[in-house]
Amino acid sequence: MADENASTVFVVGAGIAGLCTALSLAPMGRRVVILERDAGPPEGTADEAFRDWQRPGVSHLRQSHAFLARLRNIIRDNHPELLAELTPPAAATSCSRTSCPQRRWRATRRCPPTTI
Repeated sequence: MADENASTVFVVGAGIAGLCTALSLAPMGRRVVILERDAGPPEGTADEAFRDWQRPGVSHLRQSHAFLARLRNIIRDNHPELLAELTPPAAATSCSRTSCPQRRWRATRRCPPTTI
């Protein structure tokens, strides 16, 4: 948590760039205020929010939001607590040649899914 003498940074937009900026600045002791023009999510389930949430500021809202390997590794390395919150228990993940913990990739050219 930032102290009262910390500088305040205003981040415009709660898209991926704005949220990554906030995640990078907050641990350095800065107070971060995110300004977003779109309304917050509607009441209801995640499926209802996906179907009904109108966000004109986010043209890619209905696209896949899967974490690809590089983004997952950046979050893992820099924000492990966020990755833990975003990952459901016993979630399956796959790994690549460079991230395979078992290093089986070279021998088999494929790596079995692992549990994180």
